[in-house]
Amino acid sequence: MKFVGVKFVNQYVSSTVYVFRSIIEDLKEKDLVVVDTSAGLAVAEIVSVTDEASKKATRWVISRVDLTEHNLRLQNEKRLRELTVNMNKRIKQIQEEKELEYYAESDVVMKGLLTEYRTLGGV
Repeated sequence: MKFVGVKFVNQYVSSTVYVFRSIIEDLKEKDLVVVDTSAGLAVAEIVSVTDEASKKATRWVISRVDLTEHNLRLQNEKRLRELTVNMNKRIKQIQEEKELEYYAESDVVMKGLLTEYRTLGGV
């Protein structure tokens, strides 16, 4: 059995460390865990893990909080936003190119201007 010191994540200014019992393997500092408190379940961050028994530890760590899938979802959402911005920029570029080509087809002066523009490295 391990004894785990935690701070509750919703108490930013509190420096109080609460001790819980645990049989969960490989717990380490900074892990988030769900603990059984007198007020019900709560999420806490581990600040220490020890084998030394503590009389203060009367309740249990229930589980480790695994944020892997949540973090992946957040990364995917961020990438989707980036892709949307890039696709919209590209759509605008394509529309501008198509518009220039449209006018160049029906106007000789515009065709000459567009040809020179492209020769100089434009669109």
